[in-house]
Amino acid sequence: MRGAVDAEREIWTRARGDIDRIAHGTLNALDALEDCTKFEWTMTFTVLASVATIAAFPLTVTGLALSITVVGASSQVVAAAALDDPPKTEYGARTVNGVLDNMREAITRVTAGIREQETTIADALREAANSIRGHREGFVAPRPALTAATRATIQEELGDAY
Repeated sequence: MRGAVDAEREIWTRARGDIDRIAHGTLNALDALEDCTKFEWTMTFTVLASVATIAAFPLTVTGLALSITVVGASSQVVAAAALDDPPKTEYGARTVNGVLDNMREAITRVTAGIREQETTIADALREAANSIRGHREGFVAPRPALTAATRATIQEELGDAY
């Protein structure tokens, strides 16, 4: 669960950075329109990088032995960022409408990336929950035999000592 929460937080941190870069790129492009030249700006979509690997922790069950391996979330965030190079997109326009269209396209890519990452997190959580349900005995202690004991069964077990 912690990995999923950390992944979700990282998605929104990156999304905020992406939206901030879109805003600055849009403002710079609008400022450059006065120069009557085509202003080019590059947008790097960090939210599209593989953040969701944080939530996709391995869950393995072998017989009665259960092992859950969760690497520290902060190290996975760094590792996830290093694994995938975020896509870069060039934007350029000579008109205000063109700049605003580029802005809308960039925001659409960010929101699509958020949905994609959140789907990956949800899938990992569903898979973990299914595995836990299927191997409940690895997570819940067995009911103690003493809970079903009666005075008669205790006497049988202990014999004359009771």
